[in-house]
Amino acid sequence: MATGQQVASMSLEAHGERQGEHKGKTTWLSASWVMLADVVGTSVLTFDFVAKQVGWLPLVVFVTVFCILAVYLAVLMSRTQLLLQQQGLSATSMGEVAGHSLGGPWAASAVFCVVYGYTFL
Repeated sequence: MATGQQVASMSLEAHGERQGEHKGKTTWLSASWVMLADVVGTSVLTFDFVAKQVGWLPLVVFVTVFCILAVYLAVLMSRTQLLLQQQGLSATSMGEVAGHSLGGPWAASAVFCVVYGYTFL
């Protein structure tokens, strides 16, 4: 059975995104894999409890909707990175992106606090 990293590698190879070809660049596929791994990694332990509470049909609908939303957000993140690169700006974090796109260091600081504050919860 293939590990998660092997599956991701095979998927990236199928889309022409082998390691090293896009060094330093984030694509929508890479971002959606990271987001999916984050969501599945933390929620898989409570999946059976949630299914019992809300029922299988609503659960399948929620998972499908949020999967589509995760892919859409990954596309938006990738497009934002490309727009910043076209303007000659470099952004390696969500805070830096907020600083460039929302117009100042206050936005970068706010996003840094929210992102890292949520991480440490």
